[in-house]
Amino acid sequence: MTQRTARCQHASVTISSGEPRWSDFSGLLQRGVFCPIAASCPVGDFLTGHLGIDPAYIRDRIATVFLDGSVVDDLTTAIIRPGSTLTLSAAMPGLVGATLRRGGFYSAMRSEISWKAGDGERDGGDGPPGTVRLKLFNTVLREIGPALLQRGVMVDRCEATATLRAWCADDVDDATDDPEARWVSLRVTSP
Repeated sequence: MTQRTARCQHASVTISSGEPRWSDFSGLLQRGVFCPIAASCPVGDFLTGHLGIDPAYIRDRIATVFLDGSVVDDLTTAIIRPGSTLTLSAAMPGLVGATLRRGGFYSAMRSEISWKAGDGERDGGDGPPGTVRLKLFNTVLREIGPALLQRGVMVDRCEATATLRAWCADDVDDATDDPEARWVSLRVTSP
């Protein structure tokens, strides 16, 4: 069942199902969803405070972090801002995976692409104001993606429509009846 409620600059869509097929949302989470952020803060604070991810999970499972295209080693010094893009992944195989791993032995081999103070000072990004684009991959996607979708995320109206078409068996013309809505607040719930 889908509920639609129009708001000022965005609409809300709630997908409610007894057993959501989380894999249907994998592409959306890999392309990126938008999460609110009030002000700049360390990446670690955003993950624990804004997204509610357990610090032990971050330490043990999130091995690769990109902030605005730069690899992050220290989550306490890398600063995320509204308009930033944050990418999270578990450990990836091979030399490339070992090189990109947070604080890994081979991290010196990627000094040119590692996050440094002053990196990522962007001017708003491509999402709704006051948000961060969050991309999830591999086991991180499967393990925290469902909780993220249950909390709710913002997506582009076209992305929401495509997701609803893939998820619903019936014909979906648009994610919202409001032609002015560019963004859709998307939640997936299970009773």
